Amino acid sequence: MNKKLAVGVLAIIVVLAIILVIITSFITKYYPITKLDNPWSSNCSSIQEEYNRYLCYVDLAVELKNQDICENIVENSYWRGDCFSFVASAKGEGEICDKVPNGESYKQVCLSDVIYATNNSALCNKVNESELGGLMPSVCLPCWPNCSPRE
Repeated sequence: MNKKLAVGVLAIIVVLAIILVIITSFITKYYPITKLDNPWSSNCSSIQEEYNRYLCYVDLAVELKNQDICENIVENSYWRGDCFSFVASAKGEGEICDKVPNGESYKQVCLSDVIYATNNSALCNKVNESELGGLMPSVCLPCWPNCSPRE
């Protein structure tokens, strides 16, 4: 009797293993998993429509907080700059703003966004007010938080 029970249990285990292999095969075929150590190998590059491809790279870069993914956006410097800016804000790292390719004013906007996102006044010394059109982050104002509208 014990031998029959053991054979029955073994048969159930084999059937479950086969089912698991079939399910895993289906999932990996229709829902490929992006490797976190190589995220730009995801399906973003296979997206034909430019807007959606860029959006895919930006979303992935921000989600993984990995500015290297932004390097995949080569045809459009504005999307590339936005990608670096969003990752810089997500990570709270103003140094990433140096990679923004669209000129100093775009780098300054990126830095300002990081300051707003982190409320980190230590970054204020890097802000060039003239490049921001006089729109300094409030945390950088000398009278903050008691500024009057004219100050």
